[in-house]
Amino acid sequence: MTGSHVHTAPSVDDIRSKISDIFDDTRLYVHARHIHDASVNAVYDLAERNAPGKRKRKREVVSELEDTPDLIALKSGLADIKLKSWPYA
Repeated sequence: MTGSHVHTAPSVDDIRSKISDIFDDTRLYVHARHIHDASVNAVYDLAERNAPGKRKRKREVVSELEDTPDLIALKSGLADIKLKSWPYA
């Protein structure tokens, strides 16, 4: 078959390497932490909307970070990791 491309899943070592790169670079870590905090806030907001009679917690405001070339490369690399346990990817 000419022109076919076989996609192989990243190994644990590949993922570990990317994570190590993130922790080694302060800007990438801040970006990853920013995405994590925004995701956690979204989950809490959704849970609060669906829980009647519950006292609402104070929301954190998460501002957008400026996309730099290293952050764009990080986003692209993370988007290429397909998780088999995540049915929405």
